Parts: sequence; C-alpha cells; structure tokens
Amino acid sequence: MGGMGACGLETRCCTRFLTEFSSISIRMAKEQSVSLTPSEITGMCGRLRCCLIYEYQNYVDARQQLPKRNKMVKTPKGIGKVVDINPLQALILVEIPELGVVQFPKEEIEVIEESGREKPEQEPRKG
Repeated sequence: MGGMGACGLETRCCTRFLTEFSSISIRMAKEQSVSLTPSEITGMCGRLRCCLIYEYQNYVDARQQLPKRNKMVKTPKGIGKVVDINPLQALILVEIPELGVVQFPKEEIEVIEESGREKPEQEPRKG
C-alpha cells in the first residue's frame, strides 16, 4: 500500500522496487551490530526488515579482514587486546593496559599468535 520506511525513504522498499523477498535472519542483524530490539529490526509487515540483507555481505567480507575480539595484537602504542571493531571503516578498538582503549586502522595492527609470534597479514580472499 505504501508508507514511509523506517530509514526515511518516502516509500518502503517492498512497495518501491522489491519483487523477490529473500530469506532474512537475526544473524544478519547481529553481524551488522543492529539492536535486536523487535521494534528496531521488524518492518511494518511484522517480519524482519528487508534492508538487513543489503549490507550483510559487506559486513561479512570486512570482518574477515579484521582480528576477532579478545585477540592480542601489536599496535604502534603497545600490545593490547581487541575489544571491538568497526568493520566498514576498518577500525579496531584495542585495550592497552597503560593507555586504556585506543582506536587504530587495520594497517597499524599485527595479530599476535597464541605462541607469542606475530602473525603475518593475510591476503584478502577472492571469490
């Protein structure tokens, strides 16, 4: 019937251009760090918002290039533990004991392997 979307578009995607409705899951919202509050992830139709699928693969691909939470990393300011990441901006929040939480671009981070050796940067996967 129409109506304004939660994102501010004057017409909702389902009435504007969507012709096929893909399967959408809570995992997509989690991957994008979207609040799991029902009112935040549910569309007017009562199902999960269609827009959750649009950027999902971008988040998945970006996260593969970044260290996971709780990994030990070497930074220009010292060794610390990853506490959070911002996948689309390729930023890593690292807790360094002497400094607290500091943000670094991925290029300035080296993952430290369990044995204490530095892990070489991985090449992005193709395909």
